[in-house]
Amino acid sequence: MSWRERLNLTNVVNFWTIFGPDGVLAVILSWVADHIGPIAELGWGAAIFVGVGATCLIMLVIGALLVAWRYFHPLPQERVPAAPDASPNERPSVVESKNNGVKFFTNRNVLQRTHGTLGSRFAGATKVSAMLVVGHKFYISGDKIEAVKELLLPDPDGKAIKHFAATTERKDTTRVIKEVTRIARKHGTAVRWYDHFVCHSMLLVDVERPTGWIHIEMVLPYSTHDKRPSYTLYKNGQEEAILEMSRVFREIWDNAHEPRL
Repeated sequence: MSWRERLNLTNVVNFWTIFGPDGVLAVILSWVADHIGPIAELGWGAAIFVGVGATCLIMLVIGALLVAWRYFHPLPQERVPAAPDASPNERPSVVESKNNGVKFFTNRNVLQRTHGTLGSRFAGATKVSAMLVVGHKFYISGDKIEAVKELLLPDPDGKAIKHFAATTERKDTTRVIKEVTRIARKHGTAVRWYDHFVCHSMLLVDVERPTGWIHIEMVLPYSTHDKRPSYTLYKNGQEEAILEMSRVFREIWDNAHEPRL
């Protein structure tokens, strides 16, 4: 089949798809109108006019209903990841699905370019519960550290955190955890140490409020500090997940102990 034949066939299909149902409905309604006494007395012209008019009205109502449905039920706004063979500059750094309440960041540099410092993310927050591996940069900055009401840290004398420190560039983890503990306590934060390493940091921000969110970063042994991926879950789209993570945080908190300084 030549390209001209394919083009003609495609046009016929497209025209039928658009105008075919309208034409069939107009014929049916014209026939119905012709059997209505007052309209039938005016002849076929009036019946056709009424049938076509009714068809247009029905199509208008259906179109308005479809538009209203899509307005109140929008499609998820997702950024589609680039192909695997795309260059690093072509690949998206943030994968976002706002309607589902999820935002994924490929590394810490992308997170900071998107939201600024951790302190700036806490602007306006009334209660932050944090589970951090170290948190040194945040606490040294002094920016909004009073927003954190509860802080979970690894026990600096535990085997797990010592193994983590040995596999990363952060060799002074034991000293830094104790320093962060002192700073946090000085600003009124309740601090506990957890014996077991959980390989994640987690922030729970105003999770009791409709605008609450949590942020989770994967902190694995052998990982590079600035290349750790992370994601944010927003309560308006992921309430069930936030409630579950809040429960997990509370379980860890209840099984943690007071710092030994």
